[in-house]
Amino acid sequence: MKTLILAAVAAVGFASTASAADFDSNVLTTTVETGILEFSASTGVDSNLNGFGDDFMVGAKATVLSFGDADVAVYGAIAEVAGDELSVLGAEVVMSYGALELTGDAAYVMVDDFDNGELVLTPSAEFTIPVAHDLDLFVGAGYSWVATEDFTALGGYGEVGLDVMVTETVSIRPSVVMPFDTDNDDLSAAIEVTFSF
Repeated sequence: MKTLILAAVAAVGFASTASAADFDSNVLTTTVETGILEFSASTGVDSNLNGFGDDFMVGAKATVLSFGDADVAVYGAIAEVAGDELSVLGAEVVMSYGALELTGDAAYVMVDDFDNGELVLTPSAEFTIPVAHDLDLFVGAGYSWVATEDFTALGGYGEVGLDVMVTETVSIRPSVVMPFDTDNDDLSAAIEVTFSF
């Protein structure tokens, strides 16, 4: 659910909340995958793991179409960030070309109700390099615009991290995220633990 997480980070502000230094705004995520469905829960924490559960997101995603090297998925999420209740409905197209993954994401991000929302578009790319058995290095980047406000720039991110297969059903994905063109351009950490069944 990487794309959902990063789109939500860009759109709802885990990474754009003002902070005083690098790693003061981080994201912890747990994802469960089964067949075409994914469920995830994320929370924001500071460098001392304070604030666990204060800012959060819970979401689900379903792959609705696969053709060749491309998948189309729809997703939904609810979140609370800085006391604001948010809802997200979106769709993504993911195309894989060997080690390169290209994603187009469209999310309608709502504050409190459907009438108070914005359409956020986020193209992104990720390149994965196998390093060792069950260990990959990845580098990614993306940028978000608010389509409903004359394509106002929300900002982007660069990310570098590892994909570690712990067992056949458990993986860990630690990364460092560098937002840019946002209110907060400080480095943040992200850790996703995925359970696949």
